[in-house]
Amino acid sequence: MNTKYIPYAIIALLLVIISTLVGYLFSPHMQLMLSAPHTEEVAINIDSNNPFPGYNQMMDDHCKTMPQMRGCEPYVKYWETQGSTDISEIKETSDISFLETDVSTLVRAKKVEVVELKDGDTYTMEVTQIAKEIGNDTLAMLAYNGSIPGPVLKAPAGSKVTLRFINSVDGLETTLHSHGLRGDYTMDGVPIDMMGTQKIMQTGESFDYELVFPDTGIFWYHPHVREDMQQELGLAGNFLVTPRNADFYNPVNAEQTLILDDILIENGKIAPISAEFANYILMGRFGNTMLVNGETNFEMRAKTGEVKRLYLTNVSNTRVYDFQIPGVQMKLVGGDIGKYERETFIDSVIIAPAERYIVEVYFPKAGKYELKNITPESEYTLGDIVVSDEQIETSYEKEFQNLRVNQDVISDIDIFREYFSKAPDTSITLDMDMGGMDMMGMMMQ
Repeated sequence: MNTKYIPYAIIALLLVIISTLVGYLFSPHMQLMLSAPHTEEVAINIDSNNPFPGYNQMMDDHCKTMPQMRGCEPYVKYWETQGSTDISEIKETSDISFLETDVSTLVRAKKVEVVELKDGDTYTMEVTQIAKEIGNDTLAMLAYNGSIPGPVLKAPAGSKVTLRFINSVDGLETTLHSHGLRGDYTMDGVPIDMMGTQKIMQTGESFDYELVFPDTGIFWYHPHVREDMQQELGLAGNFLVTPRNADFYNPVNAEQTLILDDILIENGKIAPISAEFANYILMGRFGNTMLVNGETNFEMRAKTGEVKRLYLTNVSNTRVYDFQIPGVQMKLVGGDIGKYERETFIDSVIIAPAERYIVEVYFPKAGKYELKNITPESEYTLGDIVVSDEQIETSYEKEFQNLRVNQDVISDIDIFREYFSKAPDTSITLDMDMGGMDMMGMMMQ
């Protein structure tokens, strides 16, 4: 870890957070939400000019895309008095207009590829519409180079590549954000109005991203325009940066990237999303179908005695996973920031949206092992690992059982340890009045 970049990284992160917060708070949609009536019970006085006290036409329009939002209760009641009792019909008016409705005209999604890149390479990435089979449904979705998720771009640490990005979807505005990579902010896919320098890419436009990979680990790419819509439609993929040194990790028999996602399907298609603005709180919603690498029936194979390294990425907009593989031993090796100081055995790993974790798993005997997401309310099977009775040629069980202490990581952190228990120089309290808005069950006052 090169410590000279840390102050710049902290400043950049703070600027992005402040910019995003200010932009969100002063956006027209937030202002609408803040101006919403706070009382749930409002007497309805039907009048063509003033249907009920506090009526606002802009709020009426907004609630038709988001009727579950707190403050929309009197509007829903008013619609009911007018015979508009089916809220799903109201939501349908905000469907994604640019998506092809006839999936038979679209190219079918292909399998995810692992693309090996070396220093100086140029790789072309194109966004297109595709038809994707999920369960019993065939859905119109978006894809990077024809697959959901997009290709795994594998590059050695210290390399630099050019990613030639092409937007080939009619009606789509997008960029490509390289999540977690340290590099030039002008190449990070952040639009101009969010303190970046890249214009939002319109249909038919292209952009050359010059990407550097200074750090070993797992990272991911996705749009930085309307992530709520575009990620759910399929736009996400992994960067896998390999180490300079062979002993960076313990030896394993195989590696596998696993992208965790969920999608909301209604009546055989993706549930309506507004193409005009984010109509779900916090830029996300829970799906009713969970996916591993774009599949509902994901299956991975292994041999008896095999040690696998799994690179986990959560690309869901809202869902947090408690990832488990019951019946086998799992070891936590690293995460968003790379290797950990000390490895540890774990029963599960909780992974929030955009987070990444690196785990190693040992399969001592043949059988079927389930990938699980276990919550206090429910238990979900995400996929299976089928272990054959064929013995692995080279055993790394001994190395797996050894919990490494990474002195290189410890040395990097030692520089800052004196500040860990130091009292802050200044304490700042931020009070935010959200007008009594209900955000995912939490009252914001």
